[in-house]
Amino acid sequence: MNSLTLLLLCWVAAPCAASSRLQSAVAKIRSAFGSRAGGPRFNASATGGARPRFSATGAGRCPNSKNSTLPGSKSNEWRIGGGRLTGSAAARTYFFAFAAGSEDVLLEHFVSHYSALGINFATNSRLVLHLTGAAEVAAREQASVAYLRGKSIPFRSSPRYTSQIKALLANGYLRTLPDEALLMYPDLDEFFALPCRVGDLLARSERKFLLTAKFRERLPRHWACDPFPRLQPASVRPIHAQYPVACPIIASGARRGVFGTALSLGYQKNLLFSVRDQRGRRVQYQSSHSCTCIDDAAPDEKHECELQEYRVPDIAHFRFTHEAPRTKD
Repeated sequence: MNSLTLLLLCWVAAPCAASSRLQSAVAKIRSAFGSRAGGPRFNASATGGARPRFSATGAGRCPNSKNSTLPGSKSNEWRIGGGRLTGSAAARTYFFAFAAGSEDVLLEHFVSHYSALGINFATNSRLVLHLTGAAEVAAREQASVAYLRGKSIPFRSSPRYTSQIKALLANGYLRTLPDEALLMYPDLDEFFALPCRVGDLLARSERKFLLTAKFRERLPRHWACDPFPRLQPASVRPIHAQYPVACPIIASGARRGVFGTALSLGYQKNLLFSVRDQRGRRVQYQSSHSCTCIDDAAPDEKHECELQEYRVPDIAHFRFTHEAPRTKD
């Protein structure tokens, strides 16, 4: 099934409010594709099921596990979401983000989400705000600054934003971290989910590791009518509840048309990783989605990182909010 077909199916999953005849036809299409092996998977609200309940992290509750053995890296058990960082795991996890200051409402949801995952913004983060000073976004940039100050979250600012600047800042932060540290580095519209047994992994893994996940676009119920609805504040309604339809596709250039200029499936990103690999080399970013490893003794030589990979729950990607970033690297 190609990308365009899947995007059209996402349109079917979140149609305009319409006549009962059209709604009946849409239900038949959902049923037909839902019954096919390998067909697209939508969440309960997208397929007409009961309205789901959303936690602060957008994940379900972890089941009680009595298994003391750590699952293998290929186990589907790592795909069960609902985990959070606590205790020593939270203490050794650091966080980096470069966010547009003009996206104040999305920033509130972002901080709320990652705080619920266990990120300590006060001590273990480096948040950089892109503050342009432009008149048309001045009020929203000021709102972002006021929000972070109100939460006592330290941040730095930058008048410029490029992929290269972001990589340089991320790598500079990486070089300040302890050798046993872990780093989490999302974009503002990316909401990660952690596996239920993330605490066991951090406490018991004998290898340096990397958590990776694929993306799922989050869409509003009637996305086909309003592709970029206005995001309500976190104090009003959680973001996962505002965008309940999960669609397995990434659309680039979204502002140039609902169907975008580039479509892809299986887009993957690093969620959480050891800052040094199995050989003691330090991880460095080439872009938000690409890493390499370097030896301290020969920093100009790049190596493939030796990290045990675990595939974890999909990333909730809020590309289709009215203020989500339009430039990605």
